Amino acid sequence: WEWKVSCNNRSSNNNVCPGCARQVATPKNNLTVTHPELVEIYHPTKNELSAGNILASQRKKLWWKCSVEKCSNEWQWTVKRMSPGFSIEVYL
Repeated sequence: WEWKVSCNNRSSNNNVCPGCARQVATPKNNLTVTHPELVEIYHPTKNELSAGNILASQRKKLWWKCSVEKCSNEWQWTVKRMSPGFSIEVYL
């Protein structure tokens, strides 16, 4: 993975790769890789970025859409709330 950085920043920040530091999504750390089960309910049109450009650690609320065919429920939650350990109650 490649990134741009000035010489000054490279030497003063211990040459940390933003991908390795989980500061930006990469092909190895994005939501489609780390949480493929969430991609099914990741809203396809209401989010600014695709699931491949999102980190699981992102704190921004994202749009989700119920995967049940007859349900049209949509909601906003952070990825952390959608991850294992948090339950989603669905009332049909």
